[in-house]
Amino acid sequence: MQQTNDKKTNKNSQSMNESIALLISLSSASQPLKNVMSMMMDNSTKKVLRLRDTAKAESKFRALSHNIEKEGKVLESRGAYADALSVKNLNGIGIYNAYGTEVAVALCPTLAMVNHSCYPNTQQITDNGTCRLRALRDIDIGEELSYSYVSLEGSDVDRKTAITDNWRFVCKCHRCVGGECSEFDARHTCYCGAVCYEVDQTSGECVCNHGRVVVKKPKLS
Repeated sequence: MQQTNDKKTNKNSQSMNESIALLISLSSASQPLKNVMSMMMDNSTKKVLRLRDTAKAESKFRALSHNIEKEGKVLESRGAYADALSVKNLNGIGIYNAYGTEVAVALCPTLAMVNHSCYPNTQQITDNGTCRLRALRDIDIGEELSYSYVSLEGSDVDRKTAITDNWRFVCKCHRCVGGECSEFDARHTCYCGAVCYEVDQTSGECVCNHGRVVVKKPKLS
C-alpha cells in the first residue's frame, strides 16, 4: 500500500512540475496567453476534476514569480494560467525524442485548428522547435487537411474509444467506416503506430524517430 501511495505521489509531483514548467514558458513571451486562449478549452465533466490541480499549479507558479514585477513584467489575470493548462489537455502535442520518450509538450494555435483523421493526408512533425505538417500525397485545392491525433496501433475499438474519450467526437473517416487502408499503412504507418511520410516495413522495428525529433500522439493504453 505504501509503495502504491508513493507512486501516486510521484506522479502527482511530476504532473505539477510539468504544469509549472509550462506556465513559466508561457509567461516568458509578450502577451503569452493571447493565442493559446483562442484554442479549444476543455469544458468536459473531466475538467471539474482537474480544476483543483490547475488552480494549485497556478497558485504555486504565482508564488514562484513574486519578483516578476520587479523585472518589468506583469502576470496575467488570476485564473488565466489555470485555463491555459485546461487548453493543454485538448491541444497539447507530445514531442518525442529518438528513443520514443516524451520530452516536451507543444501548444500550436494554428495546428490546433486542423482536424483528426485515422486516414490522414498529412504527417505532423517538429523541426528545430517548430511544428509543421508534411503532405503524405498530392492534396487537392480546397481539400481539408488532417492528421492523426492518436497512434494507429491497436484495435479499431480501442482507437475509436480513445478519440471519443479524449476529444469527444466520433471519428467517421475512411478507416473508421471500414475503408481499405492496407496500401496507406504499408507506406505511412510505422510499427509504433505513428504516421510518417515514409517507413521501412522490412526492418521489423520503429524507425520513424531515427535522426530527428518527431511529434507523435501517445499510444493507446
